[in-house]
Amino acid sequence: MNDNVRRLPQRAISPEVVDWTCDTCRQPIVGGGAIHIDLRQVRETERRIDEWNRGEGRPGLARVSVVQMLLAPRREHWRVDCNACCHSCVTCYTIDLTRCQTLRDLVGWTAHLYGKNWFNATDWVYFMQRVTGAEAAA
Repeated sequence: MNDNVRRLPQRAISPEVVDWTCDTCRQPIVGGGAIHIDLRQVRETERRIDEWNRGEGRPGLARVSVVQMLLAPRREHWRVDCNACCHSCVTCYTIDLTRCQTLRDLVGWTAHLYGKNWFNATDWVYFMQRVTGAEAAA
């Protein structure tokens, strides 16, 4: 390990359990469910973002006005559903809630998903804010 890198304590993140609520039936999730996103729609969103960037003459990150930001294509939406409401989707990226029960788990999934080439076409950051209640603090 690099001596210049400060190692964080093992318990730097609270192991607080996440209370999941189904996006479809709006009931607390008991007995299982999944976080999911349709990768077909994510690919379409990537295409729209690329087209928008080319049309606006912006290669990647550049200065944009508030109006331009509002006109930008929306990121694809992550959902969480209980087992009763969760539809089967062959093209979905799915995370079983048994693998995402604590805030520590969510951070781990964030690091994992960040490495996906389609991550920036999704609203995972907003999803995390919504799930953790951080959007109210912003």
